[in-house]
Amino acid sequence: MPRVISPSRPVKRVKAELRSRSRSPSIIEVSPPHKKPKVSPEAEEQDTDEEHCSICLQPIADRTVVPTCSHEFCFECLLIWTEQSRRCPLCSQGIGDYLIHHIRSKYDYQKHYLPPLRASPRSLGLVLDAQRDARRRAQTRREREWGRRRRQEQEEADELEKAIETRRWVYHHHLYAKHVASNPYTRYRPFPTPAQFSASPDLVSRATVFLRRELRVWSGLDVESSLLSSRAHGRFV
Repeated sequence: MPRVISPSRPVKRVKAELRSRSRSPSIIEVSPPHKKPKVSPEAEEQDTDEEHCSICLQPIADRTVVPTCSHEFCFECLLIWTEQSRRCPLCSQGIGDYLIHHIRSKYDYQKHYLPPLRASPRSLGLVLDAQRDARRRAQTRREREWGRRRRQEQEEADELEKAIETRRWVYHHHLYAKHVASNPYTRYRPFPTPAQFSASPDLVSRATVFLRRELRVWSGLDVESSLLSSRAHGRFV
């Protein structure tokens, strides 16, 4: 018995049924999600690449580079920072003597040299304390030196007074020095002649010291006037 093949549904009918199903109230239509406003690629790149100052957290104005560590900041921000500290705000490395700003190219820029850092009140107080200590030590050293000199002068005066008293006692008792011959055995030389005295400044100085001491034995005698008069007449006494 021959098989009967039913004809397939037309394509138009199938599409119509699909459209009717999609319009059925049992199917809920979901609206597409809200899209963000479109941003131009140039704006996105500018927002991503724009550098911010680590001090003010704003976009860098007049990019300024620390030469020792190459960190970058705003020129005004870094100037204010350097008034308080000379170390980089990021790495604490020494900033140096100048800043690099007004950068137009690799070899076209300006150097801003920093003035000496002003001392803080605490540092100034330490400096003043050190100066006071130095002055106190210097004054103590001067007083110690003056005291040493006074003691030395007093000791010299005492020695001179003792020598004068000894010479006064010798003259009072009519004592004389014993003669010692001048020969190779005694190693004494003969007394110098007046001409030798006049030609030798060393002998004149030694004789003056001796006479100044000897003449003080007699009280009331002007020793200096006697010596000046003796020198004026070419003699010692």
